[in-house]
Amino acid sequence: MAGSFLKKTGLTVAAAFVVAMCMPNALNAQQVDNDAALELEFVYLERLEAAGFANIAEAVLKDIETKFPGAKVQIKIKKLAQLLARGKFDEARAQIAKEPNQDSVEVWGMKCSMADYYFAFGKYDESFAEYKSFFNKFSGNPPEELRKIYNESYYKFAQMLLMLDRDEEALKAYEAMRTGKSGMPTHMQRQIAFENAELLVRMAEENPAKKDEYIKRAAPIVENILWTQDLWFARAVALLAHIKVVNNDLDGASDVIKDNMPMIKQMDKQLMEMGKEQNQDFSRLSPLAESRYLVGQMLHNEAIRMVEAGETTGANADKIKKLLLAGNPNAMTEFANVYIRYPASSWAPDAGLRIEQIKQMANDLFGLSPKLNITEEQRATVAQKQFDNASLSYNQNQFEQAIEAYLLVINQYPEEERSIVGIGNMIRSACKLQLTAKDAETKAYYKLLENMLVGHLAERFHDKEKIIIEAAGNEMLGIAQFYRDNNMSAQANVVQNLFYENYSSHSLAAQLLMGDAEKLYGEESYEEALKLYEILAKNYKKSPLSYDAIKRMADCYSKLGDAKNEIKARELYYKRIEAQKKPSHELLLAKYLYCRSLKAFAVSEMKAGKLALELEKKGGNAKVEEETAPEGEEATEDQAQGEEVKKQLTPIQRISQAQKYLSVVIKELGVIEKWLSPETIIKYQASTKESEMNQSILESLYFDKAHAYSSLYSKDADKTVKYKLSAIEQYRKLREKFPESKNMPMVLMQLGTLLSSVKQGDEAADAKSMEEAQAIFAELAEKYPDSNEAKNAHFVQGKTLIELGYRTQGVAALKKMFENAKQYSAGQIYSAAEELYESKDYATALEGFELAIEKAEGNESIITPCTYGKAKVLHAQKKYEEAVKVLDEFQEKYPKSYLLLDVLDLMSVCGVEAARNESDVKKRIELFNNSMKAIKLVRQYRGTTAKAIAEAELQMGRILETYAEIAKKWDDTKRADDYMGRASSQYQKFIMSANVEDAEILPIVEEAYARDIPISISLKLFDSAKEDCDTYISLFPNGKYLSKIMLYKTQAEQGLMSQSK
Repeated sequence: MAGSFLKKTGLTVAAAFVVAMCMPNALNAQQVDNDAALELEFVYLERLEAAGFANIAEAVLKDIETKFPGAKVQIKIKKLAQLLARGKFDEARAQIAKEPNQDSVEVWGMKCSMADYYFAFGKYDESFAEYKSFFNKFSGNPPEELRKIYNESYYKFAQMLLMLDRDEEALKAYEAMRTGKSGMPTHMQRQIAFENAELLVRMAEENPAKKDEYIKRAAPIVENILWTQDLWFARAVALLAHIKVVNNDLDGASDVIKDNMPMIKQMDKQLMEMGKEQNQDFSRLSPLAESRYLVGQMLHNEAIRMVEAGETTGANADKIKKLLLAGNPNAMTEFANVYIRYPASSWAPDAGLRIEQIKQMANDLFGLSPKLNITEEQRATVAQKQFDNASLSYNQNQFEQAIEAYLLVINQYPEEERSIVGIGNMIRSACKLQLTAKDAETKAYYKLLENMLVGHLAERFHDKEKIIIEAAGNEMLGIAQFYRDNNMSAQANVVQNLFYENYSSHSLAAQLLMGDAEKLYGEESYEEALKLYEILAKNYKKSPLSYDAIKRMADCYSKLGDAKNEIKARELYYKRIEAQKKPSHELLLAKYLYCRSLKAFAVSEMKAGKLALELEKKGGNAKVEEETAPEGEEATEDQAQGEEVKKQLTPIQRISQAQKYLSVVIKELGVIEKWLSPETIIKYQASTKESEMNQSILESLYFDKAHAYSSLYSKDADKTVKYKLSAIEQYRKLREKFPESKNMPMVLMQLGTLLSSVKQGDEAADAKSMEEAQAIFAELAEKYPDSNEAKNAHFVQGKTLIELGYRTQGVAALKKMFENAKQYSAGQIYSAAEELYESKDYATALEGFELAIEKAEGNESIITPCTYGKAKVLHAQKKYEEAVKVLDEFQEKYPKSYLLLDVLDLMSVCGVEAARNESDVKKRIELFNNSMKAIKLVRQYRGTTAKAIAEAELQMGRILETYAEIAKKWDDTKRADDYMGRASSQYQKFIMSANVEDAEILPIVEEAYARDIPISISLKLFDSAKEDCDTYISLFPNGKYLSKIMLYKTQAEQGLMSQSK
């Protein structure tokens, strides 16, 4: 057989029972329930609740309570349902617990209602527990008042089991209903009997080994149904025919349908008429659709069998033609009848597919192209009916059936608006099924389906016509919100980002993207915000918001300390505005911010280059060559921006590059200064606010130019003097034009410092500069006595000189504090020591920390950071044994200090390094244990975030690795192997427990893989190494260790091959 005939459709209680109850006398319909009026009130109530009118629904329920005082049980259940519909299970249980008699019919009715809602919310175990306790309580014989609820609940229970593929349990439920004494109405008894038999026949098809047993159980049930002529009689005829098909009796099946066709057609006619009268579509229940589909299927399957057996020539060819096209009946006609006349039936989509298969067979075998008079309108009707049926399954939480139905119809109508909604509902269905799956295989299947559908929705429709793009984009946004509603923020972010990447032409995309990015920026999630700003800048160039996005990218890079990319973003932003060739305040501000970021980077590079050069000279390895940086303003912007900072620049190269950047800054600030001149400023300001801001920019511009000039470097003394004098000129301009500047103390300090340090080679000029410097320092003390600059003259002067790149003079100024320590507080000396430590003058810094401790006179707020500072200096000087002693002393004296975790962190490093040169094995082990103890305490007390825990876990692995290396150095092979194995175990424990959906810890996880894999290879654990390589490649397809991992994978595979020989 080519496919199964029976389907797991499972009518809902409402659909099946309403049809059966509305059948006319000719169909042997049953008497309408005496409480029909009450039922109508409840239907109205349910519609109000479904529409979201909860308040009105409560008022209606109170009115029902007045009208129907005898419906106490039903009304209590409805009240309970209003709570349950909102997921308030605790409140519902509390309401039930208040009932005085927990064995009353009212309570059991309420519990059944709660079971229904448990199932609807995916709480299957709780749902089934409630149902079973109810059924066991009454053992198939419930009280009169509960019979209706009991019967409906048992039916729902069976349907739920079918939905979860628990067919054997569902079969038992059907048989319990069929044989019980629950006072089930006749129409319901016949429905239950039919579905019982239908399930047995389907199970017979799916389980060939038990086929005979199931058919034997189904046959008498079907025969019994056939004694009464009603809807179920007609459907039982089709089922009996199908039993014969299962038993390979095709002629018998055909005879069954032929013999009963008049009755089936009569049933079909009455169903259609009843549908018209009640304005409902009952065609999907028609036994004629089912029967004609079965006939067509038998004919089609026989033709397929003949083709597969090679029976395609001569008389066999004629027979195949008759089976498919020319006979009476023939498969094409039967399927076309089902497809056109019964578009709402579950058989219509399959019929449509089989029609296409028959056309293809006819063409392949006989060169025929059979035509069917199926209009586009008819196709559209079938499609709409099938979409409606699929949506009905979805809305009733029958997610498996919904996916099946949507797939069938979407494959035929792939690019329609309704297909987009269908794909969205399939994604939601797959997600729900994945979350509730009981086994890993099922969970993995639905997760894969869910991801594939999300990708399909993202990529299939983004380049279609506008209406489709809007619909698909809206569905993507709906899916993202669905994930958020279900606390699946990682998936929501993935879908949202796919929307932004693929639907840039969607009317809401740019606005939503900017809103999400701004929200993340406000939450200080700069890395995540940056990703969204980058998408906006790249994919939304036509949107005005793309300009704002580039500006924000620069802000993010600034917050993240990524100076190079900040500069690129600010340059891109101002050049985009400049390309409009229209002067504006925005252009001026953008260019100025670019200059400031470039200046800050250049100054930092200049300091680093000078420091490296000085250290090189001290080490005797300096390559003192004449730098070739262009003078001041001679460098072009393109020259500066065309040279990237390389990883291994020499100090001279680094200085030269910084020189070029500073030249660009000076040149561009000069351009801005011209824009701000009285002749042109009007072009760059359009309001009072912009005018005020431009004055602030001009004030800052003088300072920035001065700073840039003073940071320029040359070994040529004359050039250095020239740079200083240019800086002095800018400070004088600022002082002259902005005498009330709030930054005047800093300006005076830097101006005085420069004047006192400039040496022009002319005694008179130098004396004049020193005289001016003294006057400026006096003005600073007189006018701004409370400023930090005045109070901490030596400290600020020293720090200023260091910032300007005159490190030797700056350190000398700071050292003067130590020579005359009485006039400075312990805190000021500590601050100077910290500055010296940051400047890498470790010897002087150590002197400062010790002096501050001496002056602190027992003040722990000074002593503790100074003691920690001493340990930092000793660590930097690689005096690890001394550092360990200081850190041990700290822990003993200040066990509750706020710095304890930093101390422990440093101890974990110093202990390891001290062990490297420790020949005594006991002392080495003690240092190792102290290091591990320290990092474990850090993990315990600092591990309030996933990132802190992850960093501590990784550090423990590093320590174990280092100790393995140390043990190997001292030829302690056994301990080396032990430590290396423990390191691998530590990494593996961390990797297996890490949440890889947490973006903050992903870089730490990546490093753990990169560290563990080579250990596994060294320990000949090739299987584990290869598996970890594959996992790494999957998690980090663009990872920074990817090339190494690919090499490790090759080594692991080679190792496995050698082991197998």
